[in-house]
Amino acid sequence: AKKLVCANAALSSVFFYLFVPFGIIASRAFMPDPLMIMLLLMSIFTVLRYHEQPSTLKLIIAALASSLTLFIKPMVCFFLVFGAFVSLLIYREGLRKTLFGSHLLAFAALSLVPVSLYYLYSALGEGFLEGQLQDKVKLGLLLHASFWKEWLFQVKIVVGYAALIGAILGALLFRSGLCRALMLGVWGGYFLFGLVFTSQISTHDYYSLQLIPVVALSLAPIGALVNNDPGRVELSPYKRVTVAGLLFLIAFLSAYEHRTEILFIGEQLQDDTYVEREYHGIPVAADYRDIVETYEEIGEVVDHSSHTLFLVPDEGFPLIYHGRLYGTWFPPPGVRQAPFWATKQTRRADKARVNPTERFNIVYSELSPEYFIVVTRFNLWGRPVNFLRGEQYKDLRNLLTEDFPVVGQGDDYLVFDLRLREKDR
Repeated sequence: AKKLVCANAALSSVFFYLFVPFGIIASRAFMPDPLMIMLLLMSIFTVLRYHEQPSTLKLIIAALASSLTLFIKPMVCFFLVFGAFVSLLIYREGLRKTLFGSHLLAFAALSLVPVSLYYLYSALGEGFLEGQLQDKVKLGLLLHASFWKEWLFQVKIVVGYAALIGAILGALLFRSGLCRALMLGVWGGYFLFGLVFTSQISTHDYYSLQLIPVVALSLAPIGALVNNDPGRVELSPYKRVTVAGLLFLIAFLSAYEHRTEILFIGEQLQDDTYVEREYHGIPVAADYRDIVETYEEIGEVVDHSSHTLFLVPDEGFPLIYHGRLYGTWFPPPGVRQAPFWATKQTRRADKARVNPTERFNIVYSELSPEYFIVVTRFNLWGRPVNFLRGEQYKDLRNLLTEDFPVVGQGDDYLVFDLRLREKDR
């Protein structure tokens, strides 16, 4: 932000970036997206630094930073990274030199090598990325008004309408050609991303997480006017008081828009008891200490094994983390999509929609797991569940209880020892 405006004005961008409520909530999730956003900022910074004073070394650094960003979550930040680079390159050298020059080719080659190898490995080997694009790219949605409405709603959740309007105004105020080219590139990159990944952008709020740094940087010119830095924006000095009022109004309206999230975060930090809260209509546990203690206990029971099956509703990431174990997620009822780390045979069984017992036999023979973990109380939202009581799991329940001993049991979990069937003893 200091490369775009003065140091004091840059604080307005940093303040928004650090304290927008959705960013705080997303940063606490078991997901790669927060890391991706950090690397995205690093990519944009190195790209801007290269275009300020071009050199081969700076080009290599920018490309390597971008390659890390794209590798963390392929394709999500592709449009922003390349939008920034191409927009700045067009500003410096023109469209013809950009398209036929060596700089763009070198940047693209270095940036895309790791993720290209990743996709190649998937295609020739495990196939764990199979179907990713087909599920997320549905261009027909562009013709439906509901798509645009839902996309705008996801943006509201992430940054809020007040900040969005302020950011658009701020982006238009950039006077420097380099700064304006950069913001045009990142805004255009986000918009193109939404036009391609239509299914995700209109249904998953965290797919707009990349909009937080874009909005934050776009608010910088408004702060520049308040801080008497008119050299990079196009408003006369006598309007700065009005702009200062606009900045405070945006801050107030943003806080009002996010009042639910702010209260939710505050209650999470203060509550010492297990309580259900509402976040956008979804009940969420305010305190996870009971869950953490249970997962830690399970980890001790299985001796932190790396060969487990776990029947839990949240794909097992918190269990893996707090229990310090590893294994394969056994999807609950109604979930047919195999996890990304599943092997080819498991995914074929998933496509065939086999019942839980058949799925267990396939995974058991293929992976030779040591333990089967069933969490019987907690799910992602803190509601009580018990999968093995369901009619769908009757056969699997009988198989587990008859063939395998229970080596660990608590109020919230069961652990079966799969290392030796009872009938083989």
